[in-house]
Amino acid sequence: MDSAAWKRIVGPLLDDDWALKGKVVYLRPVGWVLHGVLWEPSASRPGFYLWRLQMPLYQPVTVIDLSWSERHGGGSRVYDPTDALTRAAVAEAMVMVRADYDKAAVVIDLPGGVDNVGIMEVRAYGLLLEGNHVGAAEILDRVSRYEAKYPWQEQMVRRAESMWSMIQGSYGREALQQLAEWRAESLAILEIDTESRA
Repeated sequence: MDSAAWKRIVGPLLDDDWALKGKVVYLRPVGWVLHGVLWEPSASRPGFYLWRLQMPLYQPVTVIDLSWSERHGGGSRVYDPTDALTRAAVAEAMVMVRADYDKAAVVIDLPGGVDNVGIMEVRAYGLLLEGNHVGAAEILDRVSRYEAKYPWQEQMVRRAESMWSMIQGSYGREALQQLAEWRAESLAILEIDTESRA
């Protein structure tokens, strides 16, 4: 499938609250979490996987991260872009995404319940945004003690240390400002338009 085929499928389903960007349609206004529907190529050409996207934006990102997202219809369900029922499946996914969006949750639970140090870091930032400074500091303390083996892990540990220090030093406002800066940078890199047209 290509972007033109995707546009033919989703175009009639979009209203002013939805925006199309490449493989993603997403809801606006965009808050701390990006909510949308995304297609992913499948080895079963011309089929594609359909994702209900949730992605925290209060972390440094350079690409769409599907860690908090779920494949619509199950992990192995492949959709045919030429099948008339595919648009109905996309519409169903969009309704489910809107329901999650309307909950306005900042802390997102992983679909499979799997947790790792990277997920812990992001969860801590969500707790901080919700005002749970104690919970955020506890998690960031664990993350900052992680034995990094790769450069990206070292960056994560440094971020956690810095954010933990801000929270412990009563610099909560500065910590929240850092999250806002990461969100702005993430939105710019992903070229996400945050405002609704309505």
